[in-house]
This record gives sequence, C-alpha cells and structure tokens, in this order.
Amino acid sequence: MVEKYRKLLSQVKENPKNVTVTELIKLMELIGFSFRRGSKNHYIFYYQSKTICVAPPHPGKHIKPVYVKECLKAIEEIINHGKKE
Repeated sequence: MVEKYRKLLSQVKENPKNVTVTELIKLMELIGFSFRRGSKNHYIFYYQSKTICVAPPHPGKHIKPVYVKECLKAIEEIINHGKKE
C-alpha cells in the first residue's frame, strides 16, 4: 500500500495537469482523507480539521492544476506534521 501511495503521489506531482478525479480521490484516501460530494458535484475532502473543496472538471475529465496543487500542499503538511510528532 505504501508503494502504491508513493507511485501515485509521484505521478501527481510530476504532472498536476493530467490528474483525473478517480486518481485524486484514491490519493487523498490513501493519505487518510475522507470525501463527499457537495453541491454541483464538488468534491469535499476532510482530514481532522482540514477541509479542501475541489470543483468538478469541465468539460474534460482532468482536475484543474490549482486544485491538485492545493491537495498536494495539504498532503505535504500532513506528512511533515507526522514527522514532527
């Protein structure tokens, strides 16, 4: 499972313009986020007190890089916070 996470994280970091909704959900769940669909099919990810809202892709199937980068930043914060404890 750790290897899956590292491989997916590496792919997302290398090419944030080419990330699908499914890939982003899988990555966020592997780190410990849960998610639900909000209004207008927005995806809302939760991890403890952290909340991230991702707008649905349109018209293509890829998430906008700005949302991917926001998720990557949250993942890094969680990883770095875990190393401090």
